[in-house]
Amino acid sequence: MHVYFTPTDTTDYTSANTTQVVTISKAVPVITWPVPAPITYGTALSATQLNATASVPGVLTYVPAAGLC
Repeated sequence: MHVYFTPTDTTDYTSANTTQVVTISKAVPVITWPVPAPITYGTALSATQLNATASVPGVLTYVPAAGLC
C-alpha cells in the first residue's frame, strides 16, 4: 500500500509519502448445521434436514442430496 500526504499549509510543510506491506490471510468459513429431528427410514431428505448455513457466501453441497434417503 502507498499513502500520500499533502499538507493544507504548504508554506510551512512539505508533502510526504510512504509505502507499507499489508499481509492478508484467508479466513476459514464457519459452517453451522443444526441437528435435524429424526426421520423415518425411506423418508426423502429435504430442506428440513439440509439446512446448513455458512458465514460467507457460497454453495453448500449435500451427500446424499435432497430427495434421496
